[in-house]
Amino acid sequence: MRGVIVMLLAGVLAAGGCAGTGDPENVVAPTGAAGHRDSTRAGDASGPGAGTDGVPNAGTDGVPGAGTDGVPNAGTDGGPGAGTGDGSGARAGLVELRVAVDESLAQAFVQVEQGFEAQHPNIEVVLAYGEGLSLADRIAGGEPADVFVTDDPFAARGARLNAEPVEVGRVSLVPVKPGPGDEFVTFVRDGDGRRILVDSGLLRP
Repeated sequence: MRGVIVMLLAGVLAAGGCAGTGDPENVVAPTGAAGHRDSTRAGDASGPGAGTDGVPNAGTDGVPGAGTDGVPNAGTDGGPGAGTGDGSGARAGLVELRVAVDESLAQAFVQVEQGFEAQHPNIEVVLAYGEGLSLADRIAGGEPADVFVTDDPFAARGARLNAEPVEVGRVSLVPVKPGPGDEFVTFVRDGDGRRILVDSGLLRP
């Protein structure tokens, strides 16, 4: 009988020892420990990647790439690459001189433009190109121009322009209206513009 009682007690003790085993996740933690367990499972609010202030790349003010004021290339006024605002590119204080050039003379007159502007820093030359007779029609139709340059005698002497062309070799310069165009014509006829045309092969030395 004593042996049976001992065996029963041993079984009861063994059953009680196994009752505490199992999945730790299913064990209810004591008060005060639950908060620690939750923060470990969910992620500490002050840990990396938590998205709180002070964490790199969190997108807060002062962090590179946050897009806030003071960040390079943010596109604010005065910043690198911000632009001037109007996009016109016009230089203030310059007199604009519009020269309509026959497309057959385009290459040479780009050099003439550069030479003229170098000697007249207060004047900006704006070149427009087209076929001789078509360009003359455009000017007669109201397209703004100060001087018309062509090597087509029919276009140069067209009655539509009502202006006497200035002949420089086979190149004709027609002053469309008075103003800085007169200086341009003089530069080509008597100045360095003539040398440029000689060097380009349009005129004989």
